[in-house]
Amino acid sequence: MGWRNWSYWLRGGIVSVIILIIFSIITSFKVCNASLCTWIYLGISLISALISFPLLIVLLNIFGEMTPYISTPLSFFLFGALIGFIIGKIKSRKQINH
Repeated sequence: MGWRNWSYWLRGGIVSVIILIIFSIITSFKVCNASLCTWIYLGISLISALISFPLLIVLLNIFGEMTPYISTPLSFFLFGALIGFIIGKIKSRKQINH
């Protein structure tokens, strides 16, 4: 099953987690200056908090101290999956109209 055969929500989720990993590597090796790293972390934290807040309560009870390491990639996957789902719906609607 190739990349092109995957559904859009799965592609979106995986791409967003890859972007998170790239940003984490960039900021951990201090490739960017302090101000840029701060804004990247702020953006990642804001997206993560907005998406995973309901999940955060459940995950906190289950995983305890490991919650940030689980909730951040999970929230990015969900965010990317939502975007991929919307893109898939738009593309399928365009194919029906043509």
